[in-house]
Amino acid sequence: MPRRRRHAVLGTKGGVDAKREPTPAQSVPGPRDWQALLSQDGVYGDQSFLATCHRDIATVYRLWEERRRGRVMPSRADFDPLDIPALILPGVLLIDVDAESLRFRYRLVGTRDVTRRGKDPTGLDVMQGYYGPDAERALATYGYVTATGRPLYRSDAVLDNKQIVRAEERLFLPLGADGETVDMILVFVVW
Repeated sequence: MPRRRRHAVLGTKGGVDAKREPTPAQSVPGPRDWQALLSQDGVYGDQSFLATCHRDIATVYRLWEERRRGRVMPSRADFDPLDIPALILPGVLLIDVDAESLRFRYRLVGTRDVTRRGKDPTGLDVMQGYYGPDAERALATYGYVTATGRPLYRSDAVLDNKQIVRAEERLFLPLGADGETVDMILVFVVW
C-alpha cells in the first residue's frame, strides 16, 4: 500500500480536498504566502534564530528536539507538564489542527498569553481568537507549520490589550501522534 503524503499542503491544488472551495474562516494560505511569511524580518524557518532568541525560546526548542527521538516531530504525549520548567508553562499554547476542515483551534492558552490578550481564547477557532496584526498572518504561520512539519520562529512588535506595543517572540513547534503528521502545534511565547 503506498504511503500517504506526510504533510498535505492545505487549500492548494493537490492538497487536502483541493476541489472544495474553502470558506473565509477555513482559508489557509498556501506556499506562496509562506514564502512571503518567511521573507519578513524576524521570521525564521530554520535554526538560525537560536543564536539571538530569548533563552526560554531556546530551552523549549531543545526540549522539543530531545522529544523527537529521531522522528520528524514528537507527539503531545511525549511532553509531561512536570518536565517543563515552571517559568515556561505560562507561555505555552496548544493549537489543535484539523487538516480535513482546514481549521486550527486553541486547546490550551497559557496564563501569560491570556493576560497579554486580555481574554482567554481557549476553545475558540484561530479565526475567532487570533492575536496579532491580522488573521492571514496567523493562518499562514499555522499553515506553514502544519504543511511542512517544521518549526517556525517569529519576532514581532505586537499591541497588547492596553494598546502598548511590545516586542514578542513566538516559537511554533509541530506535534503529531504518529511522529509524522501534524495534529497539534505547541506555541511558546516570550514578551
